[in-house]
Amino acid sequence: MLKAEVLRLHRSSLRVRQIVPPLVSAVVVVAAAAAFVVPAALVIPVGYLAALAVMTPASLRERLAVMTLAPVMHLSWSAGLLRGVVRPMLGRRRA
Repeated sequence: MLKAEVLRLHRSSLRVRQIVPPLVSAVVVVAAAAAFVVPAALVIPVGYLAALAVMTPASLRERLAVMTLAPVMHLSWSAGLLRGVVRPMLGRRRA
């Protein structure tokens, strides 16, 4: 939520690398949900996990850790950013 506040104060501080995790997270979550109706959509979340595994130059144990922790980090950061952007639009103040 704090990143959303910084963006409101300093709109020019947004960088592409900060947009990628929320976009990827949204695509992965939507594809995972769509996979219940269209099983082929499962290729996106599986591809995301495979990319994490391939991009991690480490042991199998460390790759599994990255495949577990990176999605949690990306989804959490993305959810916080989304909440920080949407909440003021709804007229709610931060608690």
